[in-house]
Amino acid sequence: MTYLCKVPNLEILVNRLRRAIKQVTRATAIFMAFIMISAAFTYIKPISVETIGYQYYGDKTYRVEKTNQITDLLHGEKLMRRKVNQIRSQTSDPQGQIDLALSWVTQYVRPQDASPSPVISDDYYNILKRGAGYCDQAAYVFSVLSTRLGIPARMIMLQDRDGISRHTAAEVYLDKKWQYIDPWLGVFPHRSDGSGYTRYELAYDQLALEKYGYTEQGLTGYDFVHSEIFETFPFMSFHNLVRKVFSKFGNLRESSSGTPGGLSNVKQIDDANLATRLTDEQLDVLKLYDRARELHLNEDFDGAREIYSRLPVNQELLVINDSARFFFGVTYFDERKYGSAEKYFKREIKDRPTNVWINSEYRFLAESLIAQGKLAEAKTWLRQSSSQGAMVRLKNLEQNSPFALTSPFFIY
Repeated sequence: MTYLCKVPNLEILVNRLRRAIKQVTRATAIFMAFIMISAAFTYIKPISVETIGYQYYGDKTYRVEKTNQITDLLHGEKLMRRKVNQIRSQTSDPQGQIDLALSWVTQYVRPQDASPSPVISDDYYNILKRGAGYCDQAAYVFSVLSTRLGIPARMIMLQDRDGISRHTAAEVYLDKKWQYIDPWLGVFPHRSDGSGYTRYELAYDQLALEKYGYTEQGLTGYDFVHSEIFETFPFMSFHNLVRKVFSKFGNLRESSSGTPGGLSNVKQIDDANLATRLTDEQLDVLKLYDRARELHLNEDFDGAREIYSRLPVNQELLVINDSARFFFGVTYFDERKYGSAEKYFKREIKDRPTNVWINSEYRFLAESLIAQGKLAEAKTWLRQSSSQGAMVRLKNLEQNSPFALTSPFFIY
């Protein structure tokens, strides 16, 4: 008996394959569109005034008004573009650009040991608006700026033998290697010949770990060697971006380093359980302060000072009054009016020695003096600060580093 095998026509097979590919493509497109819409909704939906924000009231934080992260990111992109253009106008050398970027971020994102706390997780624009952050937030802002300059950057979480991260820093890709950089301290470790360190090279240089204050923080070479690379929008790879979208869809939350200040320290505030509420007067104060910070970041220093000067007379939110006083003086420094900044911060420190920004005031006063060549006096003020960054800066000056005076808030 002969069996005949019926072979389908080749044209029929091709048509079936085309229909299958089209159906799979359509289904994939619908699925991805659903994911993107879901992810976008998490950014666009209004955020309750009392639940999350970048300003302070007592021991809680509040957003100034109902807003969305899309708007914040647009403002952030405008700010970053302007800063990128400023840096590129000063130098075309990648090393020089990173130096300027590090100096700016360390100045504009003050560490939590020199500012009010608590600090919350937020996008880079609101971190800059707040003017303070933990180590991972400073590393985040720096990585965004470096990437915008066209220099690859990423965050790294140092981990001890128990898998706990006590510090977050960054890496930049320069001279064909990933070089270690610490935006929280304003440190870009370099050898005497001017070459930078990889995190592995730094891990095995005990003198360097001591020089930059890491041994005093209890960090060892092990923490550096076992660092975990951490990427987040907008400087992550495409592969990790896809994973991020799926995480958003699954309502998964990311956290960064633990102590001294990772995102994992943030407590989500339940709107229904808040013991205190903002009054209309307090909300008006926050909105006014928010406007001043916006003008300050846009380099409208006169406009910012005009609003800052109006806030201290209002006793509704005392920590906002402290912040307004502090940033009023910072506007002089930003304009490079170092003599005016010196006089202002000396007066503030004398009149209000226990205000919440006192360690940053010591630092800005010292940097104003350094800019005027008054190194001996600058050292005396740095010694009064308990901020880790100020102590490392003091050590940098005392070692007579040839790079100590190149940029403010910057340590080689």
